[in-house]
Amino acid sequence: MATLNKIQELGAFAYSSEKEGQFELTKSMISGVEKTLGILPEKEVLDFVSQYGFGYFSGEVGIIPIELPPVVTKEDPVCPVGRFFGFGDGKNSINNIIKTYSIPEQISIRFFPLCDGVSGDLF
Repeated sequence: MATLNKIQELGAFAYSSEKEGQFELTKSMISGVEKTLGILPEKEVLDFVSQYGFGYFSGEVGIIPIELPPVVTKEDPVCPVGRFFGFGDGKNSINNIIKTYSIPEQISIRFFPLCDGVSGDLF
């Protein structure tokens, strides 16, 4: 839970209107994610999405990813964080992102999307 509280230290946080339609995390939702991915993210990740899904920072916040996307250089490795994906049916839902990008023409590996970068990258 300490990890969840640290996000508040990064700045003002707001939610999109999709938050109102966010689903409460249920066993069937968890099993659906597990069926799609073949594995479940850690409980801390699921808790994070439940609390911060469909949210975004009001100011600029960035991360340094393990693997740099093509639009980021070693000289300036910070990737701005956009919105966090949530559990629901909207276009920024985790289910929609997985369905949209988990095809060979897009991303051929299984992944659990947490947020997007301002440049459209998925983290």
